[in-house]
Amino acid sequence: MHTTDGGTNWFNQNSNTLHNLWSISFLDRNNGWIVGSLEILKTTDGGTNWFSQIKGNKKSLKAVSMITNNIGFAVGDSGTILKTSNGGNLWETQLSNTNYSLNDVSFINTDIGIVAGENGVILKTTDAGANWLSQSSGTTSSLTSAYFTDADHGVVVGRNLNNYKGIILRTTDGGTSWNTQLSDINENLNSVFFIDQNNGITVGTNPIYKGVVLRTSDGGLTWIPQNMGVTNELLDVTFTNMNHGIIVGVNGTILITTNGGATWTIQLTSITDRLIEVTFTDSANGIVVGYNTILKTEDGGITWIPQEVITSNLLYSVSFTDVNNGWIVGARGTILHTTNGGVTFIEDEENNFTQPNDFLLQQNYPNPFNPSTSIQYAISSAQFVTLKVYDLLGREVATLVNEEKLAGTYNVEFRMQNLPTGQAGLELSSGIYFYKLQAGDFVETKKMILLK
Repeated sequence: MHTTDGGTNWFNQNSNTLHNLWSISFLDRNNGWIVGSLEILKTTDGGTNWFSQIKGNKKSLKAVSMITNNIGFAVGDSGTILKTSNGGNLWETQLSNTNYSLNDVSFINTDIGIVAGENGVILKTTDAGANWLSQSSGTTSSLTSAYFTDADHGVVVGRNLNNYKGIILRTTDGGTSWNTQLSDINENLNSVFFIDQNNGITVGTNPIYKGVVLRTSDGGLTWIPQNMGVTNELLDVTFTNMNHGIIVGVNGTILITTNGGATWTIQLTSITDRLIEVTFTDSANGIVVGYNTILKTEDGGITWIPQEVITSNLLYSVSFTDVNNGWIVGARGTILHTTNGGVTFIEDEENNFTQPNDFLLQQNYPNPFNPSTSIQYAISSAQFVTLKVYDLLGREVATLVNEEKLAGTYNVEFRMQNLPTGQAGLELSSGIYFYKLQAGDFVETKKMILLK
């Protein structure tokens, strides 16, 4: 979706892809990039048109960082690092020396960059990506988010998918070495944001899925838990200035602070969707996106107005270049562009993909999950389709689809409290599960993780 009037109106943009789109980054009003499952898309006209910039990539891409109009990096599954030196016309694979999935990329300047990923992977480049060297993180946790306040000082946060222990790492030498500030804490951490070099916030969830906020005022040396009283997982945090910040999370959770994070107030909304990302163009105007939700505020987050959503696809990420022009990306290659604030939407019929060219099973989202997750699949012809969930021993725990389906793309929700008929009494424990799609001769299985 694209807006040019601060989110008053949103226009559906044609992405020409069926793949999920995860992250969006704009250098200026005209030039922007999106990465997702098997895709890199670029616009040079403010999001009116998008064209694919990579062919033959078979890995999902999780994050993108454009350093200049020409130089940028994308990272993703199986240690994938891609670099462009010509504005995305050509993306070249970089040697990462790891097979672990990479979740975030952050460049301090044009030469020095950091990548964080699964199994405690931290990679650093000092030559604009020509070489990536593994840094000793001292952890095997999944590292989810990185934030640098200057060329030397940065923080990485993460989570352990097996025992629900979180971690915070800190560097004072540009990522050459990392010191553990907190480890084995009973919180999984999803996002970190620094207001300045000293004051920062990280958000996540504890083992019983109550929201967690940790605050630092000494550059990440010490972190103090905030008494939130929030019963839902927190997913993203941002600040518009030293005092004003917003947190979003599961079940429509929105929190606001006006004193730099010392205290937070719950904002009441009628939304129950998972709110995934929040962005502000100034201290008053902000947008939140969720599974099938767009919220807009014009008073700094005190009140939130639901915007009309004319797509049934899940929405993952939002980015604004100024108070009027913004983009949202989501499942099935959704790109939505607003030019007037996002109050009304115009749908581009070409963006309604109903006839996939191939069979496809997407990775579930979110993963890990609790209590629910979404599974998307596509079939290119009418088939009898089964989609089933199994435990590690191969025992069937749920049948999500078991019927004839026409060609198209489908989303299925797996909710452990609402298992299909006959399976509702089944108690699922934390751990690894597999979901298997069979449609004619096409069979594919993927792994997902339940955390309780």
